[in-house]
Amino acid sequence: MKRRKTRREIVRGVVADVVIVALAAACLVLYLNASDKQASHQAQIMRQAYESEAQPKRDRQRGQAIFQDLLKSIREALPGIACWGDDAMAGTAQSNLPKSLLAAIQSDLYGDLSDTFTEAAGVRVAISGMIPVHDLSFAGEGLRELAARTGARELLVGEGFTIPASTDPVAISLTDGAGQALSFVGANNARMGRVSIDGINGYFYPAEQAANGRGAALAFGRELSGEARPVPAGTPVRIESISRFDACVPVLFFRERDDLWAAEVVDILEAMVEGKDHYIVVCATDAGSLLDAALISAFGERYIRCDPSEAVDCDALADRVLTYLDMQGALDGAKSAVAEARERLRQLARG
Repeated sequence: MKRRKTRREIVRGVVADVVIVALAAACLVLYLNASDKQASHQAQIMRQAYESEAQPKRDRQRGQAIFQDLLKSIREALPGIACWGDDAMAGTAQSNLPKSLLAAIQSDLYGDLSDTFTEAAGVRVAISGMIPVHDLSFAGEGLRELAARTGARELLVGEGFTIPASTDPVAISLTDGAGQALSFVGANNARMGRVSIDGINGYFYPAEQAANGRGAALAFGRELSGEARPVPAGTPVRIESISRFDACVPVLFFRERDDLWAAEVVDILEAMVEGKDHYIVVCATDAGSLLDAALISAFGERYIRCDPSEAVDCDALADRVLTYLDMQGALDGAKSAVAEARERLRQLARG
């Protein structure tokens, strides 16, 4: 017969069960605490990883915003530099004033700004093109042609001709408002952009593309076919390039020519820079020549003379042009924008 447990044995069993349950609970608590600590540690690691990835991203976004503000401010202050000129401005493929001006702006105005963007914000930005330098040199053409290209003088049909119904180019002669025949170079036709004659839109082509070039340099071809139309001499010719560079600071560089009196040169140049707050006139002429004296009188410190018998040091000339423009205040807005961008990048780098 099975022996019944005594009261003491029953109590001991209950106590043992309680101890076991307590130990199990304690172990569970310790396990849960350890799990919580591990989870907390894991979450901290994940947060740190996220922060380490998110911070550079935020810096890049701020850097891009700083650059966009800089670009906007610079384009408003100095939309560009328009380099108008003849073969003196054209120079060579290796050395010319527009190319040297672009390099001088990069060095003197921006300096190490590109590196600063990379170091402070982790972004690479295109600094060099913020102030575009437009090469508007037309080798083989003179100051009268240049004046017509810029709108300083009227551009008119020289001899009456008929625009055909087809889009085939037809030779055209051109004069300026003073009645002087203009000798444009046919190879420069595309740089005039769209052309309008008596309400008919089209483009200039080299005269050799016309059926009968008649010794002209240019031909006109209408954009769309239509009815043939006779065009009398003296009809205005509108070209797209006249207004395209209006907002830019003009830099004019040309050689003295025997076919222009000093007074006419000054008249043309004054018309080309009329209404401009900032500009530079550069001329290759002898020191003390009539033209040199006339340009000094008309333009003062906005005029730079080059020796016509010596090769032009384009880098040195670009430095002078930029210095003279700075003296006029032409670079003030751009310099302020660059300084502000540098300060914002410094603040970003400090965190």
